Amino acid sequence: MGKPHVLINICFVDPERRHEGVGNRMLRWGLNKADEMNLETWVESSQNGRDFYKANGFLHVEDEILDPVVAESDGPKLADVKEIWYKKRLLLFMIDIMKRPTRENDD
Repeated sequence: MGKPHVLINICFVDPERRHEGVGNRMLRWGLNKADEMNLETWVESSQNGRDFYKANGFLHVEDEILDPVVAESDGPKLADVKEIWYKKRLLLFMIDIMKRPTRENDD
């Protein structure tokens, strides 16, 4: 991602409004902007969103496991909380790094 691109960031739909086309309308707006600028579009998707983005022309690039880090300056109490959550596997989750090529090429 060293070249100019569009990043779709923190895009989700309230569960009560899913399957009404809201997500498609939001994404289409962003993709139209990317197309106007002739830029690739990238997204960090949850596994639940993978099929949605694939259906909209995104390609899987890589998986990444997120594990928040607690800095020493955050203090021992926060570190203790992280340890408890880590043991219960509450902090680790996988995201899919995906991209949609520009409309001019399909690389």
